[in-house]
Amino acid sequence: MTASKQDKVVVVGAGLMGTGIAHAFASSGFTTVLVDSNADALQRAQQAIGKILDDGVKLGKVAADAADAAKARLTVRTDLTGALGFGIDCLFLTRGIHSEEFEGIDQLDPASVKELFGHPPRALMRELKW
Repeated sequence: MTASKQDKVVVVGAGLMGTGIAHAFASSGFTTVLVDSNADALQRAQQAIGKILDDGVKLGKVAADAADAAKARLTVRTDLTGALGFGIDCLFLTRGIHSEEFEGIDQLDPASVKELFGHPPRALMRELKW
């Protein structure tokens, strides 16, 4: 993957993997949206990312302003509709994604996504009808 800091990353799935991916991109300077249909999972993920960053500050591994900037770059959403207008450069799917579960997935234009990551890729393409 070749990405620039102007790229916008959308991570679908706020479990352990999605939380880690969102943390890594937000900490690295990318505007990041974490999407999950479960609001509680999103809240836990956002709190976990905040704690990782805060602990990094306490340990002297992360500057306080860098931690604050990473937190500001992270947005959480329960639907993909808002992320669509956001413009997706990299889409990470860490779980199954179904149109009845994620509002807006049927409006996602494959041509507007520069990079698609997930496992297994062929199953994702079928599920997204791409």
